[in-house]
Parts: sequence; structure tokens; C-alpha cells
Amino acid sequence: MIVCFSGNGNTRFVADRLADRLADTVTPLRAPLIDDPEPTLPLTGNSHIIWAFPVYAWGIPAKVRDFIRRVKISGGKVTHYMVATCGDDIGMTAVQWRRLMRQRGFNAGGAWSVTMPNTYVCLPGFDVDAPETVRHKLADVPKQIEEIARGIESGFTGDNVIRGDMPRFKSSVLRPLFEKLLMSPRYFHPTPDCVGCGICARACPTGNIVIADDCRPRWSDNCTLCLACYHSCPHHALAYGRMTRTKGQYRLPK
Repeated sequence: MIVCFSGNGNTRFVADRLADRLADTVTPLRAPLIDDPEPTLPLTGNSHIIWAFPVYAWGIPAKVRDFIRRVKISGGKVTHYMVATCGDDIGMTAVQWRRLMRQRGFNAGGAWSVTMPNTYVCLPGFDVDAPETVRHKLADVPKQIEEIARGIESGFTGDNVIRGDMPRFKSSVLRPLFEKLLMSPRYFHPTPDCVGCGICARACPTGNIVIADDCRPRWSDNCTLCLACYHSCPHHALAYGRMTRTKGQYRLPK
């Protein structure tokens, strides 16, 4: 079983192809499952769980972390694996995941990172990748998936991840600042180009957006800042404060 949280499609892209390679199944981690107070994953016929998620601010998305803390596993003991997608590097994400596994008493196997196109655009200096970079990253994915599949089949237990420079500083110092100050939905707003189509609400994996009576989207406080709403808007009519005025959008090429 591959339990997959994906905001903009990158992680689902990897999970689907890994599932094909392993003859496995993908369980999307979206509302309402992601907020179930007592979630259960039935594991009949499964020998492993692969946790697939994007890296947010050099760590596990809070919604995924909290789900792992709550989830009950039925059907016997299995080996858990991590597949984390990232635009560049993941800091100490694998260490965080292994700590979670120990806290839950889960048997942790291998951990991998898969480099995918960037989607974070909410700070100066952060933007989507150039088209050529997107093509280059996606072209390398099949090789990475084959490596992961062989690792799972052989029982690999190590880490094959890109930590990047200063991983402890990024995950232990910068990440808490991101979570406290820079991951709030209160800065989202529609621009005058918004037509009230509702695509943003349907794209949101946590069900955090409603279309109000005035046909404008409204954000609640159940946001993980995945930016699915921003990137899915066909009119580029959603903004995050003033930070996204000149930023691009990312849509996974078909």
C-alpha cells in the first residue's frame, strides 16, 4: 500500500508509477481521511506501507505527520518506507520520519527523496522551475522509481536522500519559523480576475476552501499551504499576499 499525500500532483505522479512497478495500490491522503480522528489502514495482503509525500519547509507536512501519529494499522506488522518528493533538498526529513516510526513502534525500512519540479512561490527568490528544468527533472523520475522499487524488493533499510547544505539548520531552525509565520492561509485572496469557477476548492486536498455566495473562494484554517489552489487556477486569479504577483504556476505536464 502506498499512502500518498499530494497537493499539485508531483507526489501522486511518483506514487502511481511506483505502484505500477510494484503491482501495488495507492491510497490518497485527502479529506475526509486525512482529518479522520481515528483513521485505520487495513493491510490485508500487504507486506509494506510506503509513505509518499512532498517536503514542506525541509520537513514532513504537518497534516501527514499528524495522520501518522493517529493512524491504526490493522492486519499485522509490516515494513514502512518513505518516498519524499522535493524541488531541491529535504534537510532532515528522513530523520523526522524515522523518529515518527520509532514513536509509533513501526518497523522502518528505506527512505528516498525524488527530485521533482518546484511549486513553492510564496517568498522572494522562490518560483516555479523553467520549462527546461521541469523536463529534465521529470525525465530522471523513471530511473529513481526503479531504484526505489528495487530497494523495497531487496529490503533496503538506509537513506538515499538529498539533504542539501546545512540540513539541521534548515529543518530545526528555519522550519519552525516557516510553520509559525509563513504557512498561514490568511494571506490567500482572489484577484479581480477570479470567475468563481470552484476549481481551487475541488483541488484542495484538505477541503479548506468554499465558494461563498458572492462566487469568491474563502479559506478556512485547515490549510497545509500545498498551493494546489494557486497552481490549479486557470486564470492565475489567486494570490498569496503580494508575493505571487509575478510568480509562475506549475501544472504537471500530461
